[in-house]
Amino acid sequence: MNEHYVRHLDRTKFDKTETSHVTMASYATGSHHCRIDVVNVPAGKGGGDIYVTPYDEVFYTMTGEQVFTIGRERHTIAPNTYVFVEAGVPHTFLNTGNEAATHIQVQVPEGPRTDFNIPVRMD
Repeated sequence: MNEHYVRHLDRTKFDKTETSHVTMASYATGSHHCRIDVVNVPAGKGGGDIYVTPYDEVFYTMTGEQVFTIGRERHTIAPNTYVFVEAGVPHTFLNTGNEAATHIQVQVPEGPRTDFNIPVRMD
């Protein structure tokens, strides 16, 4: 199989105790405009404190249920639902269910993978 065009998700790479991701597309794999990660979110875990990014993000929930906080609003997200967050908008997510949740996360354009979460105070 040509891994440049078709990629298999290796679920064994997920950390079952912490939020973790497997990168499916990025600059490193030949993408010129976005980064695509599949993210595993164990029960009670999430994206940490509310943050902003310098790029747009799309989250597509595949399994489980998650609560997304966008600005001051909270949204319960079920499978087959997507969330669009523009660059600069404070947000985070949390798996409030009893089982792991999985979502696809797309960054457009791809942002830095180092400390990309910029914490925000919501006073």
